[in-house]
Amino acid sequence: MTVLVTGATGFAGSHVVRKLVASGEDVAVIARPGSSRHRLDGVIDKIQILEGDLADSDAMRSLLASCRPVACIHLAWYAEPGKYLASPMNLNSLSASISLIEGLARVGCTHLVATGTCFEYKHQTTPLTEESPIGPTTLYAAAKLAFYLVAAQRAAQLAKAVGDMVQYRPSFSRTPDESNYGGFIAQFDVESRERTRAVFVPYADPPDAAAAVPTPDEWAQQVDHVIRLVGPEHVGIGLDMFGGRSGVPANAGGYPLLVDAIGRVTSRKNVELVTGENWLRVLEQVQGGRCDDGREHDRDERHREGIREQKAAPVAPHAHAAAGAPHGSCCC
Repeated sequence: MTVLVTGATGFAGSHVVRKLVASGEDVAVIARPGSSRHRLDGVIDKIQILEGDLADSDAMRSLLASCRPVACIHLAWYAEPGKYLASPMNLNSLSASISLIEGLARVGCTHLVATGTCFEYKHQTTPLTEESPIGPTTLYAAAKLAFYLVAAQRAAQLAKAVGDMVQYRPSFSRTPDESNYGGFIAQFDVESRERTRAVFVPYADPPDAAAAVPTPDEWAQQVDHVIRLVGPEHVGIGLDMFGGRSGVPANAGGYPLLVDAIGRVTSRKNVELVTGENWLRVLEQVQGGRCDDGREHDRDERHREGIREQKAAPVAPHAHAAAGAPHGSCCC
């Protein structure tokens, strides 16, 4: 798991990076192109350096997607000696920091630590605490305080978005005579897409990767290979909420095409298992147990029929115990 550090080439940031490296963390840092790295001497070969400017939203989107940190320590801010207290550059740092929150949330980062300043508080003759009265008197202090207030509110909103996504339940049910689960899964995707989009940024293949995207039939051949390798009871074909990274299908509306392609290379019972029952069973388990929809017996019978269709290979007597051990499930 990666910890991302901004402002890593500065005085405080370099010490944080050294501490993280010494603790065995996987560390990535964002540094502007051409910036001095001398404070990172001795650890620079132990960290991942991502060159970019926090103010460049497009570059940041790409950098965050490449490292997908689980935590971020945000220390970067305009701080030119003699100028930073009143400089309008503080507004740029505030804007970039707010954009950083959004970018981190969309790649699944769950922890953010950011630094404030003692100038956020009213001047007093006794030591400051976090409960001391607030009273910024410079643009620098006001911008730092604004970031804290905005970040706290936005974090609460993002937490709700995650909750809405995780707690989603379909408003519709499957019908007993469904033979192609593509339609059901496409409907599931449409209903849950906005909840997912509020949390994660869609993956986009680079334009030059289009030529490498397999056709539905080529993709189905790979599915058939996995079925033959581990058995249909251990394979479940699900769907990325934005369409798979392979680009097959480009969106959930193309899922029935994949189901049809798989049906051309394996039996119908296997198709029902891997494109419907197995994946939906895992989904229901994740959502708190299988739904009591009256179809439990039908699901279990299809599961058994799929297993019986496999050709039994000769097994040595001493291997029976191992063969009977539970297997993990493979969900694509």
